[in-house]
Amino acid sequence: RSYDIGGGEQLRGMETDYKSGNVMTLLNVEYLSALYARPQWRWLLFADMGNVYKRDKVKLLQQKTRVGVGLRYKVQSISNTDLRLDVAWDPSQNKAKLYVSSNLTF
Repeated sequence: RSYDIGGGEQLRGMETDYKSGNVMTLLNVEYLSALYARPQWRWLLFADMGNVYKRDKVKLLQQKTRVGVGLRYKVQSISNTDLRLDVAWDPSQNKAKLYVSSNLTF
């Protein structure tokens, strides 16, 4: 299987590697805005939608949807790194999940 979905990078609000398959649909929409007095701090609203399927069982109308809010802090002294804090809400289970991450690849 080529794709996994879940975790804080693709479909927030799901466990990491929640589901795997050969076909993936994914839509991430974010509204990001800096705080006026402190532009290194930014807040965001987001919506994530997607799913993964086995190649022979694609059902495009069966999408997982999550919405949430986040906070970003730009650390300019460490190569313009963003520290991220996101809270994603799963409307089907009425549960929230917290994510802490950065934009660095380790």
